[in-house]
Amino acid sequence: MSKSSAKAAAPFSKEKVKEAVSILEVARKYSPQINERAKRPKIICPFHEDRHLGSCRIFTDTNTFKCEACGAHGDALTLASGYLGIKPTALNELLGKIVDEFSIIPDTTAIQLRADFLLRLCLYSIMQC
Repeated sequence: MSKSSAKAAAPFSKEKVKEAVSILEVARKYSPQINERAKRPKIICPFHEDRHLGSCRIFTDTNTFKCEACGAHGDALTLASGYLGIKPTALNELLGKIVDEFSIIPDTTAIQLRADFLLRLCLYSIMQC
């Protein structure tokens, strides 16, 4: 069995996490400072040595952020990856952390797919004996 076939799907999808957690919720949880009084809330940018509010803004209408100082931009997952120090390429780790910290209920479809995969793997192992 190859490594790629052994890797089961995560019980939560990127889309579900992005639907469940807004960028403002991510900022409230992880930014050391936030100014929500502005039309576009200001946060401390996690992608450079930011110490003052002003350069990084949240766009709640598009659920995105943009830092004018360093150019970082993206969605709630990108912002969370910066605060948590998890590379966006480590998507399962990032999603797992966000799911845990925001208590998101996993996709039952993905859980069923994983259960089906494990059942097939067990049956295959039994048949090989």
